Amino acid sequence: MGVLTQQPHLFAGTITDDIAGFSGLNRYAVEHAARMAEIHDEIVRCPSGVKR
Repeated sequence: MGVLTQQPHLFAGTITDDIAGFSGLNRYAVEHAARMAEIHDEIVRCPSGVKR
């Protein structure tokens, strides 16, 4: 049995930091992950866009 909380954890940095987490993904891998999650276009439309 495991416990999974329902509180999302976001880092205090950028959206890129949140996607990369502690894995150290480069910006291309982060963009690929965002596209695979179908959130990339939404991120680009954010007022601050994607910080790299």
